Amino acid sequence: MTIPIINVTKLSLKLTDSNKAIQDKVNIAIAEHLNDIFSSQKSYINSAISDLIGIWVRSQPEMVSLAMSKDDSSLAGQFGLPSGTSSVIAQTIANAVQQSTKVTVNKVDHKLRGGITLECQPSHFSNLLGMSEGHVTIVGGDLHWLRWLLESGNKILVVNYHYTPASGFGRSRLGVMKKGGAWRVPPEFAGTIEDNFVTRAFKNKQDDLNALFGRILKS
Repeated sequence: MTIPIINVTKLSLKLTDSNKAIQDKVNIAIAEHLNDIFSSQKSYINSAISDLIGIWVRSQPEMVSLAMSKDDSSLAGQFGLPSGTSSVIAQTIANAVQQSTKVTVNKVDHKLRGGITLECQPSHFSNLLGMSEGHVTIVGGDLHWLRWLLESGNKILVVNYHYTPASGFGRSRLGVMKKGGAWRVPPEFAGTIEDNFVTRAFKNKQDDLNALFGRILKS
């Protein structure tokens, strides 16, 4: 049996460009690729980030408790939200944060500067504090419960009254305020202007964003 032998000629390659020139060409190619993706996927990037923010806000313990219209120890009961409204209110809050989101696509240059800029939730919280859903009308006045949740921390807010769970009673049908003691936002939910359920919703979310952009770059 005759076995053919393949002669392989030794190949040599000489690069004539400098390392910097090669790197520049690589960067330009990467920038063009990223710009093509960001341009073609701009609408999807906006909607995907908005959806993520909605998930982040709705998953906060405060929003979960607020939406629990059958739990007499929930924030829905303690704030006295009218029966049947708390789930819609929680969703409305999440929507308001989502709608404040602005995604800007900046062209990537040959030094790989640029990309996606995400702006969301004004630090003054006017989009939330101005919501009619954040108020409850009570005898003799107005209760701005959402401001309490966002800003009041552990301060005592109601003196000489405390909350008592009582299924079927009160505006929420979950409980009532009774004389004696005092009331404040439960410490596990208390927020300040610098640290509340909205600001906490955005903490440690880099992995979520990395996963999102990983999917976009592979598309």
